[in-house]
Amino acid sequence: MSTILKSLPKGENVGIAFSGGLDTSAALLWMKQKGARVFAYTANLGQPDEADYDEIPRKALEFGAEKARLVDCRTQLVHEGIARHPVRRLPRLYRRHCVFQPPRRWAAP
Repeated sequence: MSTILKSLPKGENVGIAFSGGLDTSAALLWMKQKGARVFAYTANLGQPDEADYDEIPRKALEFGAEKARLVDCRTQLVHEGIARHPVRRLPRLYRRHCVFQPPRRWAAP
């Protein structure tokens, strides 16, 4: 059972999907300052633009996470068939399955 919080539970455990970017770093720090016990989870999706996945949990700890975990999701992505689609085809697949139509400039050549 998953829960979306409507208020911050002071002194209780809270999980955050942590990317290491500005938004999640600020959110983690804010929750910690408000008294929550924050646990950070990062998914390794095999993105080639991420230089060092191991650095992301360390960053979460620096911002005050109680614990930080890196979850390797690459195998699951392959088994689900998501990783087999070339990046250039993703905008086309996205348009086919979504109500929202992205801008034309997203279209693959």
